[in-house]
Amino acid sequence: MKRPKFILQILNVLNGLLLFLYFFKVMHYTSFLGRIEIMHLIIAAFIIYGIKSWIEVKTNTADPIKNNKTTNILFLTGFTIFVLGIAVKFMHWPFANLFMLAGVIIVNLSYWLSFFISANSLTPDTEILDDFEHE
Repeated sequence: MKRPKFILQILNVLNGLLLFLYFFKVMHYTSFLGRIEIMHLIIAAFIIYGIKSWIEVKTNTADPIKNNKTTNILFLTGFTIFVLGIAVKFMHWPFANLFMLAGVIIVNLSYWLSFFISANSLTPDTEILDDFEHE
């Protein structure tokens, strides 16, 4: 496994752990989080996303989640369920905890699967570039 891909996978797992911490903070299971606010978790997620984007650009490596269809579908499904859970929580409807927990688990499953399902490196499509040169 190449080093940039491994670093991207580690950063994906850190994002998944931040999502778990966000879930625990929203559900008020915060005795172990102390004085960490939700804004701290959001800032940390943006920092990790920025580092991931920088590594992708500098090393010309694809994110393992985005590049693989299976993990991408799992990630998008889990994140959609998580966001629906947040909306249900705002409306104070029942089963908000279930939606949010299921979404967090599915998103983290997609992150962990990215370790086992390899992602291809980005390769520029020269055929498309050739079409622009002839015009």
